[in-house]
Amino acid sequence: MAGWEWKKEVVPFTAMAAVELVTVGLNTLYKAATLKG
Repeated sequence: MAGWEWKKEVVPFTAMAAVELVTVGLNTLYKAATLKG
């Protein structure tokens, strides 16, 4: 059951990190697109 406790800690953190990465990626793409006109 130790593995379950570990996953319970890691999954929310991984999800948060993934959302941050996607947000930054989309933001960068948007800025690049708008700069090119």
